[in-house]
Amino acid sequence: MIRRRFKAWLGILILAVNLVYTFVYEHLHHFREWNIPLQDVIQEIKEQMRWGLAGHTKVLWDTG
Repeated sequence: MIRRRFKAWLGILILAVNLVYTFVYEHLHHFREWNIPLQDVIQEIKEQMRWGLAGHTKVLWDTG
């Protein structure tokens, strides 16, 4: 049972990483031309998600 859960989690994580890389390489392809490290691009995406969702958490979680 635990082995199936682990395999499912691992599959979800692999899928998530592949989706992020696909997005970065297909839609943000200019970072290679401008010599921006991939780590910086990923960090910027994480920061944008963190601060972009900060004002919308009430909208997302407000059920009343």
